[in-house]
Amino acid sequence: MKALFKKEIRYFFTSAIGYVVIGAFMLFCSLFLWVLSGDYNIWESGFASLHPFFLLAAWILVFLVPALTMRIISEEKRSGMLPLLFTYPISIWKIVWAKYLSLIFILLILITFSAVYVYMVWNLGAPKGNMDIASTTGSYIALLLLGATFAAVGMFASAMSQNQIIAFVVATFLNFFLFFGLDELLGFFTEGTLFSFGFKIHFEDMSRGVIDTRNIVYFASITFFFLYLTQLSLQREKKWNL
Repeated sequence: MKALFKKEIRYFFTSAIGYVVIGAFMLFCSLFLWVLSGDYNIWESGFASLHPFFLLAAWILVFLVPALTMRIISEEKRSGMLPLLFTYPISIWKIVWAKYLSLIFILLILITFSAVYVYMVWNLGAPKGNMDIASTTGSYIALLLLGATFAAVGMFASAMSQNQIIAFVVATFLNFFLFFGLDELLGFFTEGTLFSFGFKIHFEDMSRGVIDTRNIVYFASITFFFLYLTQLSLQREKKWNL
């Protein structure tokens, strides 16, 4: 399991995709936060707050995480390495977890780069350092949980196809639908519901700085559900290759 985890991390940093993903994330965030006029521009908001960054980052991860996950299993299928992987003395569940944990590690690195924005907003405060630390901490936890859930969805999409482009499109669609579209769809049929099924509301709740156990359980449940579906997909693939 450890060797597989290291293999995925090594691939990320020895291929162009790692630097492209990190570069794209920082470029888009910087443009919308500091250059382009709009709702996410911190200069125009008049407040020393990272709230616009977290809202923006959530939308960017909808599309960026599938770029990380699209090859995680589909490439093994395409190259014919998946049957070889099944011969390793490791269970399918551990294969799924090794690949998933490598994605979480990469997400941590990706999010860590945004610390530069914390430093900038900290210095912009009047007086210096006048920013809501509790809200910022809660928002980072929420962003990591959201990204981790997106990664589980992306792994499932990658396990369903050996074509990386198809895996990317399916993962992006599912992430967008679960983040924004699910509650909008349910809104057409129900009014005044007391519980939201989509990612967006739970993410925004945690972004306010209040770490509610219900939101953590929600994201953890969705994550384990899609990891379980990924395991079932690999088990079916293993039977076909016997």
